[in-house]
Parts: sequence; C-alpha cells; structure tokens
Amino acid sequence: MANTSASELHVTLYSGAADIVRGAFVGAPGGTGNELTTWIKLSRRSLDIPARSVARDTVTIAVPRDAAPGERYGVVRAQVASRHKDGGISSVPADP
Repeated sequence: MANTSASELHVTLYSGAADIVRGAFVGAPGGTGNELTTWIKLSRRSLDIPARSVARDTVTIAVPRDAAPGERYGVVRAQVASRHKDGGISSVPADP
C-alpha cells in the first residue's frame, strides 16, 4: 500500500467475501466472511504508514486438504479511519 498523503496513516487490514456480479468482481460489504476468508491469514491487522511512503504485508491463504473443488472469491481491504484532503491509500502490486 502507498500512503500518498502528507500525514502518517493508521490502516486496518481485514479480509472479506467477494463475488462475481454481472461479470464484475465485487467485494461484499464490510467484513462479511465466506469459506475463503476462514483460510486467509494476515500477518498484521493494522499498519502505520509514514507520509508519502509504501508498506507491504504478507497474506497467506491456506486451503485445507479436504476443501471441496470450486472457485471462491475474497478481498483484503485496507481501511483508513479518516479521509485526508491531500491523498490517501493506493494499492501496490503483489510480488510475482
């Protein structure tokens, strides 16, 4: 995540359910869960990102051996408590 603001940002991280709706990937409201979200482990629940800097974190998805075949959809969200007029959070691509 990149903090493009002039202030440090406290960011809360959490996973949530998602689905494909009319051909578009759509995250469910808030922290709505599904089977996939029970398999997701975030290494941290929050980050303090200094002004105009980038932070990375690790997300692990451990699919159980007995999981039924099929597709599942989910998101990892980054939530900032307040809005900043001079910027905010943007996503940073994952390492390949």
